Amino acid sequence: CAGTTNRVAGYLDTLGVVYAEAGRFKEAIRATERAVACALAAGDKALATRIESRLEPYRAGRAYSVVPGGAGP
Repeated sequence: CAGTTNRVAGYLDTLGVVYAEAGRFKEAIRATERAVACALAAGDKALATRIESRLEPYRAGRAYSVVPGGAGP
């Protein structure tokens, strides 16, 4: 992310997922909030909404997980 100057929503979203998997929820929330802001700044409201949906589990101390069949949390 540092190589992208932290402005690529998808990379920041992935970073948030990894932080949450490692139990680093404060960092996950911070990265995810930045990802949402980047997506909105790029005019991609749909992406921002998808990324924002990960915040609730992180705030509850849960990692993001994907249900088999492609559905998210």
